[in-house]
Amino acid sequence: MRPTKKQVKEFWEGYGFKQQEKKSRFPPQAYYSPNGEKCYLPSIDLNNLFKYAVLEALKAIALRGYCPPIMKLFQLWYDELVTQTGDSNNIEQAALALFWVLREVKEKEGV
Repeated sequence: MRPTKKQVKEFWEGYGFKQQEKKSRFPPQAYYSPNGEKCYLPSIDLNNLFKYAVLEALKAIALRGYCPPIMKLFQLWYDELVTQTGDSNNIEQAALALFWVLREVKEKEGV
C-alpha cells in the first residue's frame, strides 16, 4: 500500500526534516534535512530510509528494551514485506514495507 502525501510528510518530519520558514526565498515545500542541508523531502526508497530513518528507529527500539534491536527491526520489516506482497525480492515493495515499519516505530515512540 502506498502512503499518502500527508503520511510521507509526517514520516519525514518525524525523522528530523524541518520545513523552512514561509518567509524564506525557497519554495514552501523546501525543508532542512536532519543534518541542516536545504532540500526537498526525499522519496521513499531504501537509500533514503537507511540514510535518514533506520539508525534513529534502531535507537528507539533499543530504548524500549528489544534485544538486539537490529534483529527486531529486520524481523518486523521482513514480516511486513511478506505479509503485504508475498514476495521478498521486489525492491520497491521492500522500501514501502520498511517505510511502514519505521512509521510504526516512530508512532510507538510517541513522536
